[in-house]
Amino acid sequence: MHDLLRKWVAVTGLVLTAGSALGAEGPKLDAFIGGLARGCRPSGPLAAFRADLNARYSFEDGHKRLTATVRIPPVIARAVGRASAERHPYHTRIHVPLVGTYHGLRTRSITFDIGHSNGVGVTTLAFATPIRAVEAVIGPDVARTMQAFAADAMEATLGLSARIVPAGEGAALVCDTST
Repeated sequence: MHDLLRKWVAVTGLVLTAGSALGAEGPKLDAFIGGLARGCRPSGPLAAFRADLNARYSFEDGHKRLTATVRIPPVIARAVGRASAERHPYHTRIHVPLVGTYHGLRTRSITFDIGHSNGVGVTTLAFATPIRAVEAVIGPDVARTMQAFAADAMEATLGLSARIVPAGEGAALVCDTST
């Protein structure tokens, strides 16, 4: 009987460990994040989330901070951590832990730099995935985005950009759509 119990505990432990590892990846965020890698175009829900964060956390002069509610779509609620905001001279930086997957790549966080009535607009999606893997999966989309920005006279003049950069032990997709 003792051996049977030990085997059951060993098997149960493996099942719980495997379940925990799968749960650590979090939900698929593709629909929520949208085409960030393709043209720096967030989905409607991500754009609304950004707007809610800005309404709640902006340091812009005259803005009533911390009065707005941030709506989190139920589908991604377990992926979202506690937001934090930093005041910078010309923008507010809002950082949100975001643990899930985007195009199969594990994400770590999303950060928004939102200008104080000046057009600053940067979205940074950080991955807990090595840069080579990120480049292999979304690199072609990011390259096409840069080609499209360069081909459009207005976007080229504004200096819009999308790039993959090292970020800690992972990488980040940085979309700068400042105007």
